[in-house]
Amino acid sequence: MGSAHAPENHKVPRSGTTEKATAFRPWNKVRKERGLQPRAAPNYRHLFVSRAKRYSRHVNDLAPQEVRTYFITTVTANRRRLFQVESNAQLLFELLNEDRAKGRYQVHAFVFMPDHIHLLLTPAPNVSVEKAVQFVKGGFSFRLKSKMPVWENSFKKLGMKDPASYDNHRDYIHQNPVRAGLCERGEEFPWSSANRVFILDAAPAHLRA
Repeated sequence: MGSAHAPENHKVPRSGTTEKATAFRPWNKVRKERGLQPRAAPNYRHLFVSRAKRYSRHVNDLAPQEVRTYFITTVTANRRRLFQVESNAQLLFELLNEDRAKGRYQVHAFVFMPDHIHLLLTPAPNVSVEKAVQFVKGGFSFRLKSKMPVWENSFKKLGMKDPASYDNHRDYIHQNPVRAGLCERGEEFPWSSANRVFILDAAPAHLRA
């Protein structure tokens, strides 16, 4: 009895509908002109699966939330004294509050110096520190609508490992205007969390003395 399997070079004929649909695929017009057989639509599913896997790996690669509080420093482009203008400082503070309300990150301390800012920041569990800073810098640039560059491309980050490190960097933030000669006491500077009018996020439990 002969084999039930078709020979390797045997092609199962398509139905009339399938054959007609395949023939009119846009990419088959050129193939027909070149005397080549039409082919079915390409399958791009593997691309979407690959992207999903990459995103999953990115989320899983985030550090545990207990070690994701950072001291952030970012500088304005060409050291422009943007935050010397009260309306610009107000714009940035409103952005921070809106992002906090959206759950993108927590802000534990901040200071807006004329040409740079410092933050003590904890990104949300599914947000990288790079993405959190992008929310800050990109969001402010979009709102400012300046025709000139707003920020330097890079930023500095330092992870807070224990309560002492957290307290030292919070104090550094609050004393920054004093060291720069902008005020005599940290709480006198209008755009600093040392000024008690601002209500921010409490320190993470593992960073409380």
